[in-house]
Amino acid sequence: MKKVLFFCLFVLASIGVSKAQLNPYSLGLRFSGNDGFGSEISYQQLLQKETRLELDLGIRSGNGWSGWALNGTHQWIFPLATDFNWYLGAGAGLGGYSVDLSNGSSDSKMFVSILGQAGVEYVFPDIPLQISLDTRPNLGLFNTRSSSLVADVSLSVRYLFR
Repeated sequence: MKKVLFFCLFVLASIGVSKAQLNPYSLGLRFSGNDGFGSEISYQQLLQKETRLELDLGIRSGNGWSGWALNGTHQWIFPLATDFNWYLGAGAGLGGYSVDLSNGSSDSKMFVSILGQAGVEYVFPDIPLQISLDTRPNLGLFNTRSSSLVADVSLSVRYLFR
C-alpha cells in the first residue's frame, strides 16, 4: 500500500512540475464527509481558459478497514460574477482497500468508479487563495465497498500558483 501511495504522490508532483511553466495550477485540501475518503490532497491544472483537470488523493483507515483512492475529473468552468465561478466535471477513480475479517485474515481489493462533479468557487482577488463547495457523486463499477451512488459533498481550500 505504501508503494501505491508513493507512486500516486510522484504522479501528482510530476504533473505539476511538467506544466507549471505553461499554465497556472493550485494545490490544497478537499475536506469531505464520511461518504468519501475524508480529507484529500487536491490538485488542479488549467488546461484551457475554460477547462481544467482536478486530481484528488484520499487515504483513510479505521474500524478494521483501510483504503486509498485517486479521483480525476475534467471540469468545465463557467463564470457567475467577478472572481466567482461554477463548474461541472466528469471523471473516474481508482483505489484499493483492505478489510480485516472476523477469522483474523484480511481481504484486499482494487476498485474503479465513475464520477461527476458540480460546485461553486470563489477566487480571492488580493491573495492567491481559492475556496470551493462541491458534490462529487460516484458509482463503483467493481470491487466497491458499496454498490450505491455516493454523494461526497466537500469544502476545498487551495493555494493558487500564478
